[in-house]
Amino acid sequence: MLSHWSVAHDLGLTRAVPKLVHVSVPLTRRVVEPPGVVVHRTVAALACQRGLTWYEALAAELGRRARHRWREVLSEALDDIGGGSHSALEVRFVRDVVRAHGLPTPRA
Repeated sequence: MLSHWSVAHDLGLTRAVPKLVHVSVPLTRRVVEPPGVVVHRTVAALACQRGLTWYEALAAELGRRARHRWREVLSEALDDIGGGSHSALEVRFVRDVVRAHGLPTPRA
């Protein structure tokens, strides 16, 4: 999944086209970085899922940072994680498919 400056550009949050494509993959996934691609490993939703942290604590911390650059995007993602999304892909699915098309909220 796109991440870092690549997703910021994709969402229209920055005009500058990144020189490299940044993607995020689950921590356990092993991939070879193709030329021009930077791979980041992520565990945010998984950390909430495993009880290592909870989305309310992350949301509270974000609330204490009044000038956080990605506040809106992170806040929406945390809401989706709190609603049951287990991965960045599920967060994006809820945002780009479910909400965008007015579909009912998925249930486990």
